[in-house]
Amino acid sequence: MPNETLDRPELSVILPVRNEAGTLAVVLEQLRGQTLPTDRYEVLVVDGMSEDGTGELVEARVREGDNLRLLQNPRYLASAARNIGARNARGDYLLFIDGHCRIPSPDMLAAVLEAFRGGARCISRPQPQLREDVSPFRQAVSLARASWFGHYIGSQIYRDEDGLRDPTSAGCGYTRELFTELGGFDESFDACEDLEFNRRVRRRGVRAVHAREFTVQYLPRGNPRGLFRQLYRYGYGRARLLGKDPRSLSPLTFGLSLFCVATLALPLAALRQPALIILWGLMLALYLATAAVAAVWAVGRESPRLLPLVMVAFTAIHFGAGCGFLSGLLRGPCAAHAPFFKNRNRTPSGLTGG
Repeated sequence: MPNETLDRPELSVILPVRNEAGTLAVVLEQLRGQTLPTDRYEVLVVDGMSEDGTGELVEARVREGDNLRLLQNPRYLASAARNIGARNARGDYLLFIDGHCRIPSPDMLAAVLEAFRGGARCISRPQPQLREDVSPFRQAVSLARASWFGHYIGSQIYRDEDGLRDPTSAGCGYTRELFTELGGFDESFDACEDLEFNRRVRRRGVRAVHAREFTVQYLPRGNPRGLFRQLYRYGYGRARLLGKDPRSLSPLTFGLSLFCVATLALPLAALRQPALIILWGLMLALYLATAAVAAVWAVGRESPRLLPLVMVAFTAIHFGAGCGFLSGLLRGPCAAHAPFFKNRNRTPSGLTGG
């Protein structure tokens, strides 16, 4: 039942972080500056054993306010951090936010709480990537990810129309009752744990309340290597999800993995069958032509100088996701955030992970 008194917060905002000292301070300031009274929400930062001063940054701010807490996550992974935050939360409603984003509206938390108190069991939000006051490559990544060639077209994260939505791609907040009922996040996932959890939300018949007021803007990766690694982890998580739920097969991700295999294998096969090099060249030419058209469409007339960077971003996105998915199918390297990715099939005490 909703909390009817203010003796404890109604809304718990949970931030799973690791090594995010460079971006977390702004997020905490924007949460602190929300119009929702501070006694109605709490902020729980769950730190995955950061090595860059993230923990010290949060500790300094804990001394400045009474609605901020720092929790430790010895398992490093975001899936574990989310569950730790949920177990320690005092609110009836749980909202998950990352440490590398921006909150454009000071009324965001008030709008989220209003939706929950109005009967929502799940909320989802637009999650565009920042395009202003960032480096040219980050701008290019933002343009690429928002385009039809750089992101799954059925995703809700770039839609800002209010209404009820499928929670799968953009679900981010849940009633404590629903979260507990579904068993929390599966801690064998290093990436796509939110996708896996939201699929369970959907199967339970729950629709998400989606609204522009809930928008959170994410900071794009700053270089091709970081972008490739991000999408590699997503692809690996997709393969992990496929192993748990065969119905989750993504034709797009599967197609990208086949494209990556063909790109790498055909030149080797051409050593025995030289004619295959023609097929390889035609395949790459078709990809580059499509990427060029998509880049022109994404950039428009505003920033033609970003065209080559958008092309680089497309390549990192597609090869990252494809190689990651293939590696996941073969149980290869996972590029996890944790220094040592142990206990991959462990689930948390009291939470089954579905």
